[in-house]
Amino acid sequence: MIQAINFKSSRDSDFNAEYDYAPEDVADKIPAELGLENLPEGEKADFMKDFARLYTIKSRADTFGDAEKTHFEKQKNRSGKDVLFLMIEHMKPSDLSLAVSNGQVVLTSVEKMTPDQYQDLAKFCWINNFSEVSFPENADEVFKQKFQQAYENMDNQAVLGYGNREEDKQDLDEVNEKVRKEQETSEESNTDEGKTDEVREQDDKKSSSNNDKKNSELDEIEKRMKTFMEIRSAKKKDSYYFKTHTWGGWLHYRIYESPEQRASDGLWDDKSKSFKSTYEIDLKFKNVNGQLEVRYALPGTKPIPAKYADEIVGIMKSQGYTEIEFENLTDDDKGTFRKSCAAAGVLPTFDLGEKHARGMLATAAENKISDLAAFKRRMARKLRKQVEKSGKTMEDNKGLRSVILECEAENGIVTEGIVWDGTDVAQALKIAQNSLSEEDLYTFKSTLAKTLKAQMDAENNFSNQNPLKKTWERLDNEVAYKPFAEAFDKIQDKIQDISEGTKNTRAKAQDVIGALDTAGELATYFAKYKNRTLREFIDDGKLNLAKEKEDFFKTFASTGWESRKFRDLSADEFVQLYEIMKAENIRLAEKRLENDTRGKSGQDFNMVVSDHVKDASSKLKNVARTLRENGYRDASVIDVGSPVYERLDGAGKNKTQQQSGQTRTIDYARMRQRGGR
Repeated sequence: MIQAINFKSSRDSDFNAEYDYAPEDVADKIPAELGLENLPEGEKADFMKDFARLYTIKSRADTFGDAEKTHFEKQKNRSGKDVLFLMIEHMKPSDLSLAVSNGQVVLTSVEKMTPDQYQDLAKFCWINNFSEVSFPENADEVFKQKFQQAYENMDNQAVLGYGNREEDKQDLDEVNEKVRKEQETSEESNTDEGKTDEVREQDDKKSSSNNDKKNSELDEIEKRMKTFMEIRSAKKKDSYYFKTHTWGGWLHYRIYESPEQRASDGLWDDKSKSFKSTYEIDLKFKNVNGQLEVRYALPGTKPIPAKYADEIVGIMKSQGYTEIEFENLTDDDKGTFRKSCAAAGVLPTFDLGEKHARGMLATAAENKISDLAAFKRRMARKLRKQVEKSGKTMEDNKGLRSVILECEAENGIVTEGIVWDGTDVAQALKIAQNSLSEEDLYTFKSTLAKTLKAQMDAENNFSNQNPLKKTWERLDNEVAYKPFAEAFDKIQDKIQDISEGTKNTRAKAQDVIGALDTAGELATYFAKYKNRTLREFIDDGKLNLAKEKEDFFKTFASTGWESRKFRDLSADEFVQLYEIMKAENIRLAEKRLENDTRGKSGQDFNMVVSDHVKDASSKLKNVARTLRENGYRDASVIDVGSPVYERLDGAGKNKTQQQSGQTRTIDYARMRQRGGR
């Protein structure tokens, strides 16, 4: 009795792109006895396609030694038309013989087919990627049933995993666009600020660049699998594991715990009335349009062993994937893959609950993955998409909301789409302070202050009863005072230089007092004008000398000073403003000293100078106190020592520094150590 199996090849439409052999590749391999030259011109093209299909099957059987003999024949069908057949004789190990024509596998004497022969038949169809398998109407039911069982045993690829690099790149583009917009709208004008965002996205950019260069070349996977199987797993090829390249483009591994299991795999079990599945795992890899697909199957309902899940994820990661999609996973396998993905710094696309997300973050931290911050950033993006897909708000997903906030804060991202409260602010700031550089932290605080203000604007709630108001004011002041705090340090360095005088001459009191007064005056102006423009500062006459105004316009002409807020000045610009104001304050200090020392003896000058230095230093102490109140706890004040004053008429001249005719060198720098940081 003759039986046939119908099939459809997935490559019927395109030889050049899909078949192992295109028609033109095998033109010189057509046996003369097939009589190609005798065919009418209109039939030659179809004959060449048929031959190319069958030659691909023949070459596989010849290469892997699956059959004793293969050859081509022409046979006439019922209508008398010649049909090309590939004859495959005595397949190993079952001794099955069959013939293949375009779209059909034909067998003879199927009544006594053994389980081994069913297994070889199923393997033949499976390896050659025959799809949409069906049977002629007169097919024997027992034959159909046994073949289908054998075929299912070979093709039980219940789970599909494939990488999603395009999704990674899309996510990265979204983040980079967001960062770009934040840079454009940021109130901070310091040109170095933009560099912090570039550093923050450095890992993702490298990953994207690697994705462009890498592809799922199967030879790289073969090298890795060889190491995994033969070195790390101590499994011998063609005994514990078997590797083939299928017609469908798959790199296929069938793995066993022992050689004995291989011997019984696929045999018919009379007791269970089914074919045995004794393999440990079945793995397949394929490059599909530049994307790596991975399929695996396990006997029955066995869960995937962790070592194989780790290897699958590791292979995907080595190919540049940071996100992997899985289908048809059991709950057990999902749990295994969650751990494997986290340990490699990779995310699965299936949904995660708060518990699972935190578990993955903990696993990633325990494994000390090199890109932990980037992993957390991707986790936040994934969970955000998950919330959006659910149709619910962030407030309806408290657990995921919390994870997103934590992951984003560690990356210097202020969480959007939530209603902030005091607890959120405290938590985000604590995480950011422990994770970010000083510059990144400043940017984070600046954005957070704007976010809180926008929320209060939207709620129209700036009431003192609003708990966020004080939080926002404190944060906004800390952000506003940062460049001034940096300037205060630089200004104090300049005052320190003045107070040290020269090697053998003490500092002039008017210079020290004038410098101290200028620092205090600048702090007063900052507090008053920080949210107002430099135009208002000038119009209010705070620089009342022609020389001061001239220096101001020369220094700030190209800075857009008319619309810039006082708080937008950089630390260096505050120092420049200090220098512009200092000359007038030194002149005023000298005038006060002259008035207070008039008619007094030189000995009394020390008391006058000391009083004026104390008054001026107290202004500096007030500045430091204000800075500490606004978040800069280490702000402190320098000690300017004991400068001296000499009137123009010579009164109060410094006591001679010569004793017994010898010059005594006084190290004033050593005497006046700075009291602050």
